[in-house]
Parts: sequence; C-alpha cells; structure tokens
Amino acid sequence: MMGIVSEVDARYNYHVDSLTTASPIAQGAPVSRHWATDTYSLFFQDTWHARPNLSITYGLNYQLMTPITETNGQEVTPSVNMGDWFNQRASDASKGIPSNQDPVIAFSPAGSVWGRPGLYQSQRKNFAPRVGFSWSLGDKTVIRAGAGMYFDSFGPALAMTYDAGGTFGLSTLLTNPPAILTPGTPLTPATAPRLTSMNAIPANRARSPLDLSGCLSARRGRRSPAGLTNL
Repeated sequence: MMGIVSEVDARYNYHVDSLTTASPIAQGAPVSRHWATDTYSLFFQDTWHARPNLSITYGLNYQLMTPITETNGQEVTPSVNMGDWFNQRASDASKGIPSNQDPVIAFSPAGSVWGRPGLYQSQRKNFAPRVGFSWSLGDKTVIRAGAGMYFDSFGPALAMTYDAGGTFGLSTLLTNPPAILTPGTPLTPATAPRLTSMNAIPANRARSPLDLSGCLSARRGRRSPAGLTNL
C-alpha cells in the first residue's frame, strides 16, 4: 500500500569460457543448458514352487547410474568437500570462530567435456533384491507377503532442478533483506536471534536414496450354497 521496497533479489548466471575463466551472462539473456545422463537397469526374477500350496518368488534388480553432465561444458564443482565444509563451520561456531575464517570455496570446470569427474561418482553398487511368497491354507485362505529394496536415480531430477533454478556454482542469488529490529530496542549482538540447535550435515558423498518396502496380506473366501467359493 505504501510502496515500500522491503527486499530486492537478483540472480546472476555465468558462462564457462575455459578451464580458468567464466563470464557473466547479460541481463535478460537466455541461460542455455543441455544436461545428459545414462541410467541402466537389469532385472532377474523366478518363481520356485516349494510345495503344492507354497510358491516363493525372488528377484534381483541392478541399476547403474552415471553422473549427469552438461554437454556444452557448463558445469563446475567446488574446490572443497561441501559436507566437510559445513561441518567445519559448525565446529568453528561452537568455538567462537567467525565464518570469515572458514576456507574460501572456489569452483572449477567439471564433467566429461573437460575430461574431469562430474558432480558425483557413478553409482555402481545398487543391487536391490526382492522376495515374496504365496501360501495357501486350504481352499479358502491365502497368505501373501513380499519385500524389496529400491534405489532412486536422482540424476534426472537434479538436472531438472538446475535447469529451472540455475546450475550449482554458476548461479548466484543476492538478497537485500529488510532489517530485523524490535520497535524501541536496537539490534545488538546481545539481542540478536540465536540458533537453538544444529542439524548434523553428512559429508558430501552423494549416493542413491534407498527405500525398503514390504507387504503382508491374507484373503479368505466363503462357500456359497451352490458349493462355489466367493472371494
């Protein structure tokens, strides 16, 4: 209503020119990115009739997920392990060491175009077994159960996120937030808000998310007057 500008945001994107240089993309110019990834999946399954009333189904799924890569070389990686960097910041904060004493983060070109490793390592150990059984207890009751492991290939989702919101290391968001002041009370180090807890941040060693799933069901039929079983 009053026309007050309380916050100003600006996003800057960069173009990798060589192994040592990058230049800012002009305001309003399109940000061209072309991400590619390869994911392979193999699956084996068989059923063993252990008894006339018991069947066991088992299988194994293998997934090979390679890191996403920007085919035009518009990809960078940080000079330090980001998980270790954040954990070091937490340790320094507990000792009263300011954040300006933390290691400076630099970025360098990465990916297959530059003959360098990508954002994360290939996921080569994603073996996901599955098992289930069906057990018939007479003419009217059947018990079924199953369980399995499932890996999530996060590469395509990561590429879509970078395409929509800017590539990690090549996009910078600057924000000028409004001042946080209590009316009548000046903001001082003694009155400034404090964090009450710190979540543990794992080391930056990306791995495929793993999901364990299982189910159990039982079905019992009833015999109709005509001698048929209704389920």
